[in-house]
Amino acid sequence: MSMSFLNSSSTAWDLRGGRQRPLIVRYSSMKGDPSPGNSLPKRRGDYSKPWRDRKLPELWAIARETPNEGKLWVEIAKREISTASKREALQSGLEYNERNAYLWHMLGMVYWREGSPGKADAVFAEAICKCEPGSRAAIFQAKALLLKETSRSNSEKVISLLEEGLTDDDRHGPLYVALANHYEEIGKNDLAHKTFEKGARKASKHAAVWRAWGNFEQKRGHLHEARSKWERATQISPHEPRSWLNYAELERQIGSDTNACSILREALKRNPSSSEIRVMLAKVVENLEGPAEARLILQAEIQSSDRADNTSGLVLRALGSLEAREGNVGKAREYYSILADRPARFGDAEIIKALHAWALLEVKQGNSKEAGLILGRATSISPRDAGIWRAIAELETRQRNFNQARDAFQRAVSAQPSDPRLWLAWGRMEMSAQADSRACELLEKASQSSVREHTLPMRQYREVKRVQCDALREMAALAMRAGDFKLCQERCISATKKDPSNAHAWRDLADVSMKDAGLGAMRAVYDKALRSVPQSTQPKLYHWLGLEERRCGDPNRAREAFEKAIAADESYISTWTSWALLEKETGNLEESCTIFERAADVASRRNLRVPFLFMTWGRVLDREVGDIDRARGVYREGLDQNQGFSPLYQAWGQLEERQGDISSARELYCKAYEADPHNGSLWQSAALLEVQQRNLQTARDLFEKGISMDPKNAALYVSYAVVEARQGGIVGVARDLFKKATSVDPKFALAWHAWGAAEFREGNLDAAERLYEQAGKLDEGDPVCWHALGMLHRSRGDLDLARDYFRKALVVDGKHALSYQSLALLEAKEPQGLGFQTARRILREATTIVNVRDGWPVWQTWAVLEADAGNMDEVWGLRYPLAQH
Repeated sequence: MSMSFLNSSSTAWDLRGGRQRPLIVRYSSMKGDPSPGNSLPKRRGDYSKPWRDRKLPELWAIARETPNEGKLWVEIAKREISTASKREALQSGLEYNERNAYLWHMLGMVYWREGSPGKADAVFAEAICKCEPGSRAAIFQAKALLLKETSRSNSEKVISLLEEGLTDDDRHGPLYVALANHYEEIGKNDLAHKTFEKGARKASKHAAVWRAWGNFEQKRGHLHEARSKWERATQISPHEPRSWLNYAELERQIGSDTNACSILREALKRNPSSSEIRVMLAKVVENLEGPAEARLILQAEIQSSDRADNTSGLVLRALGSLEAREGNVGKAREYYSILADRPARFGDAEIIKALHAWALLEVKQGNSKEAGLILGRATSISPRDAGIWRAIAELETRQRNFNQARDAFQRAVSAQPSDPRLWLAWGRMEMSAQADSRACELLEKASQSSVREHTLPMRQYREVKRVQCDALREMAALAMRAGDFKLCQERCISATKKDPSNAHAWRDLADVSMKDAGLGAMRAVYDKALRSVPQSTQPKLYHWLGLEERRCGDPNRAREAFEKAIAADESYISTWTSWALLEKETGNLEESCTIFERAADVASRRNLRVPFLFMTWGRVLDREVGDIDRARGVYREGLDQNQGFSPLYQAWGQLEERQGDISSARELYCKAYEADPHNGSLWQSAALLEVQQRNLQTARDLFEKGISMDPKNAALYVSYAVVEARQGGIVGVARDLFKKATSVDPKFALAWHAWGAAEFREGNLDAAERLYEQAGKLDEGDPVCWHALGMLHRSRGDLDLARDYFRKALVVDGKHALSYQSLALLEAKEPQGLGFQTARRILREATTIVNVRDGWPVWQTWAVLEADAGNMDEVWGLRYPLAQH
């Protein structure tokens, strides 16, 4: 239990338990102690200034000579490490200063901290008897909070002690905070509000009262009321960073990054040494003005401290994260290594955080081995750091080493059992391992509310609510996986109640409502969500609503939603991309390109890195518009703004490959995998190019190199296997590769399906059936595997079962053209089929559902069947739409 008795704030927070502890004591002038009763030290350290440079033995000698000096006994107790020595110093001081409330308070807290609550309570009780009225407020507060921790059912006694403390000193701000927080915990929000109002009148110059009141209003969703409280706190205590940080975060929650930026700039002027303020300002500026301006704000601290290794760890980590986001991996590693190699005087915590961030960077780069070595170094420094063990567990999970992951998670929760983030991460791991029952138990722990959570500072409170909400969302997914739709819906509703500001929770509920009650129910959920979430989150919800309307075939409603999203935040580039694709799908290619251009202009003005915008735009110009030169220009512009972004090289290479410029395609693919060698899909594109050129050995070499760089990429194994089965004719090698793919990722349905297709071509129908069925279990919403099973059973002559599978494919995707085609051909061509008229009816129905561009096999098949029947007039009518596309 860490304590800081001379900090000017009213409470300290133990985040593991949400425990609130009093920090300040006011005391009257005592023997040898001239401090006035209402004075408070301005900042930590002022209290011990006369003895700051003296060693501990010297202080003991001076104290014995001047035993009435209460401050000196406090300084000795602070410096002593063992609790026994601390007690000795405080008890010695009390022999000569028995009415000094500060010494009594500190002695009680020492007993509390060492796990002797009974002795602590006795000390506080004796202090109340011996100390003068007007000096005992913090002792009443400590006694009340001790009672609350040891006897939670005794709520009325807690309230009585706090009120008695306010009778002793009605200007003691921390007591109002403690009493209001207690009322909030027991659900009496009206009394909490009245207590804050009284505290603001009686202790109006105590910033902690205004901070706690702002927290209270913000948790209840009264954002504008909270704003005035945070503003008042910054006015009272302008050199206290926490008030500024919470004030700025509130503005961001309201949706005004511009206001937040102004607040943080003023805060940094008042607190130029605050790294927390500097880092938060950089984040806001990055959103508003781009990464270059954010980088300047962070680097200013390096310049002011002359050397990077003297800069705060928080700033260096922020610089590392910024460079990583910008793709400057080498620079990011440089910042992390500066932190990780610091001398011990900076403390282990700084080194651990740097190693943690560095390891996560390497994981994202695909360097799992390097990440493991970095995390191993971290555990050697701090064997009980829960965050490091969680990172190790998640790394093992990525490699599907579930037993090792469980061991690491067990170490993490042993170190910090009350951290819900650990239980959430462990639950997600068990979901990946298909251990659904165990996952649900762990997620239940993560979702449970803590009695103390309402007393947490706002930023930590919001993080706790987010974690609890995410746990409920995962539990809803488990219920859906188990086929319990009602339980899934209940958990989705609970998630939105747990954290009404969580946009993803509302999206989950909208999806479930759509399946349960249709389009109207889905729209009603989004409507409620838009009234519940902060303004800053609304663009995301409008975007998702637009995607649903687009999927349901209502382009006008989709446009309306996209326009609202952009009006709320034009920098949310995903909306522009979705809108442009909507126009492409509805045949408005010119309008689609105009929207892409507008989005690129916004990105340029806002200094946004949006490589996927250029990649999507280039593909539309290439594949839909047919403007190859313009597509090349877009890819070139995208690479100028996003240097080294490998998927852009890949997309451009695919364009050149289709154009027959094999040399340029090969060069672009090479640039792609050199820029990101751990991305297996880039090696895959290069290998498939060589397959098309019949350079089979070169293709094999590229596949092997890709696998060595990205050994967990199941899709890479599948492509290699398909090439060996079809081009090389080496079925045994193909089987080995399919086995590796399904071992690397057993949930990758495409691997099982492709393996089934290979066995089907070899005539191994039983093996193919088992593999197709496994693919269907993993992805029931994919019509391809059900269609494949239909074809397999038709080849066996089991037409009834074939029909069932074709129809099942159409249930999961009513626009699956191949299933309409296969079902019609079965009825028309098989001797036991239902005949030409039935086939015609199936195809006629298909043409009302499937568009010609995507479903041309339907029109082609119908035309062939009509020709076989001698109905040439019908044939010409069917060929016209095909000719148009």
